[in-house]
Parts: sequence; C-alpha cells; structure tokens
Amino acid sequence: MVNLEGQRLRPELLVGETRPIDDRFDLRQIACAVEHCRATYRDPRSYHQQLTAAGFEGAEILDEAAAQAGLAWSETVIVLALRGSSEPRDWWDDLTSQVRVGWKGFLPTRGPQNWFGLQRVPRVGLGFRRQADVLVDIVLGRVSALFRQYPDARLVLTGHSLGGAIAALLLVALDRYLDRRPHLTVLVDPPRPGNAEFRDHLRSLGVDLCTLIHIVGGEADIVTRLPKSATGARHVGDLLLLESDSLRTFHAWGAWERFKKEHPVGFMRGQWRLLGRFVCGVQAHFPERILHTLYRILRRRNGAE
Repeated sequence: MVNLEGQRLRPELLVGETRPIDDRFDLRQIACAVEHCRATYRDPRSYHQQLTAAGFEGAEILDEAAAQAGLAWSETVIVLALRGSSEPRDWWDDLTSQVRVGWKGFLPTRGPQNWFGLQRVPRVGLGFRRQADVLVDIVLGRVSALFRQYPDARLVLTGHSLGGAIAALLLVALDRYLDRRPHLTVLVDPPRPGNAEFRDHLRSLGVDLCTLIHIVGGEADIVTRLPKSATGARHVGDLLLLESDSLRTFHAWGAWERFKKEHPVGFMRGQWRLLGRFVCGVQAHFPERILHTLYRILRRRNGAE
C-alpha cells in the first residue's frame, strides 16, 4: 500500500498522472494543495526548509501587511498558496466582506440591468478585495518572473479560509494580466467570495476550480456559511463536500442538495443542536482535520483497489 502521507508536498504530485473523482479533480492533488495551505502558517524559514526538502527548487513567503502567501517553484510546477485569517486585521476584513463591491481594472464594470435598473456586475467582498489589492502587484510580478525562468511550468493556485477567497480574486488577475490560467485551483473551506455574477465570471474563464467544504458531525465548516447566501453571496467553481464521519464525497453541481436530502435536520432538532452544530462547524475548519479526512478516504479507496 502506498504511503499516502509521505507524498504530501512533492511537486510531481500536482502535475503527474491523475485519477479524477469526476473527470476533473484528483483527491491526491487536492490533499497536496491542502498541505501547501497548511505550510503557509509556518514562519518563512520553516516554510522554505519544508518546501525545498519536498523537492521544490525554491520557496518564499510573500508577506505584505496582513496578507500572506506562500510561493514555491520547480521546473514543472509553481504553487501559490494563500494563508487564512491569523491576525486581528484579517478578522476585520472577514467582517467587512459582508459588503460587496466591484474591482476596477480586474472585473467588468458594466452588465445587464435588473428589475430596479441596477447593473448586474461581478462584486466581491470588500475585505477580500482589500487583501487582494495588497498582494496582487507582488504576486503578478513574482509569478511572471518565475514563468520567464520556467516557461513550461504549470501553475497551481490554492488558499485556505480567507486565503481561499483571496485566491478566487487573484485567479481573475492572473488570467487578465498574465494570460496564464492555473492548471488547478483549490479553495479550501473558503467564505463565499462574491455574488452570482462573480461566480459566473469565473466559470466563463474555463479553469478547473474546486471549492472544498469539510463536514464534521453533519455540519459544514462554519466559515463556508459566510457571508450568508440570503444576502446574494455565492461559492464559486465546482463544490466538493468531504464528510468526515462516513468518509463520503459529494461533488459537482447539486452537491449541497444531495447532502441535505440524505441528512435531513428538522427545525426543532436543529435548534436544540445549535451549540453542537457550532462546535462541529469550527472543528471542520482546521487544515489538520481536513487532511485527516482526506487521507482516510484515500486509504479506503487505495485498499479497495
């Protein structure tokens, strides 16, 4: 049996032969993307040591104000991983992202009108845009330089929590100004980054974009429920739900509907379970817990083969 944990961060895992679950995504590649997200929470020296030991030629932390990203590269793959919330300013940006705004220079500013005469254009969370603005110039500059050095390398874009929402915005910037679409984009337990028009705009780019949502005790990661869908916020890309208890996956469009149909919770039962639901939703958020579920699923599938 393959030592799945030993693969962790190796560059070849992200660009090698795939065994997709829905003709697009490979759980081994997704696990590697989550590992890269977890690595960004380390200090810069430890991050560099860990990634170069895994086989990358170089690695660095891009630390601009509160925004932080890990960048690792080799001849075959360039990985850009965005860190989640870890400072007070991050939480403020999460909170202010309840307000959605445009992103001039990156997103369309004109679109069809709705019944109220307002233009339906892509909008993103205010705090998410603020962090993307901090990172976008340095990311475009460093990634562009790496592509000049490694013209045949593939780009992998990923991010955890707040970093997942920022990654969704940087995907637009990379496509618009570098004309280089990622080989794979994985958003790990992100908040909803924008409105339905933003979701549709990303879909029009034609990239392989996966939003991973971890479920513990029947409850989805609490961060993935925000901002509320009732306010018009939407997740982007293809959803991949990982259920920790049964080790099942629900993926592609309709994933939420299929999961809810198989896990009904009545109103009164839901109210009594409010505290337990909150605790499970928080537990589902940590990268270590997500990886534990992913490796258990991979072990089961590997053993079955």
